[in-house]
Amino acid sequence: MTNLSSHIATLEIPVTYLAKSIAFYTDILAAEVQFKNEKTAGKRSANNILS
Repeated sequence: MTNLSSHIATLEIPVTYLAKSIAFYTDILAAEVQFKNEKTAGKRSANNILS
């Protein structure tokens, strides 16, 4: 198989505590919050690994 994807465009990770999860992804993984509401948040990492 030669047509493999070179990146992940979207990844959804269900979490129990949104605020704690946002803190982890922003503090530890250097992700930036792009949007947030009561139940969801979207992030992009410094090197575009997470979106």
